[in-house]
Amino acid sequence: MCTTSVISTTAILSSGHLNDLWRYRVSDNTWTWASGSDTVDQPADYGEKGAPTATSVPGSRAYSFGYVDSFTQDFWLFGGKGFSNTSETTGTCEKRVHAYV
Repeated sequence: MCTTSVISTTAILSSGHLNDLWRYRVSDNTWTWASGSDTVDQPADYGEKGAPTATSVPGSRAYSFGYVDSFTQDFWLFGGKGFSNTSETTGTCEKRVHAYV
């Protein structure tokens, strides 16, 4: 039985898109902020390819897909429509994969 799930909100608000990531713990029914910003429409900070850092985050987006590996508990985020590290307005269709390990 899985006792921890990771869920990305990546919500669309009337004022913009978010890139916040929250962890939900089933065992005690609590949510904990894990990554991202509380400010809408944030660009991505990809850092250097193959060299993950704590400050690397995907840009604000919607319509992305997330997956939790039940064996490793790693969270994978793919795609979405929103902000890349170069787009100044929403609408960029992302093709990147982000891993939270």
